[in-house]
Amino acid sequence: MMVVFDTSHFVLALDDNARPPTDPATGKPVERCKERVRHLIATLSKARTSMLIPIPVVAEYLVKIRNKQEFVDKLVISRYFEVGVFDLKAAIELSMLVDPDLQGTKTLDDKTTKAKMTFDRQIVAIAKVRGADRLYTDDQKLAALARNNGIAAVMTWDIPLPPPADLEFDFSGPNETKPSSDS
Repeated sequence: MMVVFDTSHFVLALDDNARPPTDPATGKPVERCKERVRHLIATLSKARTSMLIPIPVVAEYLVKIRNKQEFVDKLVISRYFEVGVFDLKAAIELSMLVDPDLQGTKTLDDKTTKAKMTFDRQIVAIAKVRGADRLYTDDQKLAALARNNGIAAVMTWDIPLPPPADLEFDFSGPNETKPSSDS
């Protein structure tokens, strides 16, 4: 199994100062956002799930940080993430994406630029070429593009909260004695 992280989730995993996205159901920042994403990564890691970071995501993150070389060095040796390149197979896949914007004469609105759409298409093409099952993103348009192309999209607000750390209970209670192992 392979999953893909968009910039929104990748930043939440790496940057303690990253702002959580807004939960559309509540209109408020996603509760315990960083904990959700970090628990997700830990869970995926334990399950030995491949976690792919497409090269457009790496580029978008590098633009925002100062110590680029340190980040690149860590990413290259990471045992958790692998980098998905935009190669010839991905370029061919991009040209065949099921994408309404590529099929018709839709004009771009003010919020959507051609470059943004191209980045999103590259991410989905890389995910498809690598056989990804899921894409973690908070971008509604990217999520729709992924779904149109057979990849499940998961938003931060849909990631379950991590369980409480203290799930062990002492069932004997304060006035009871624990049964001995001799019984």
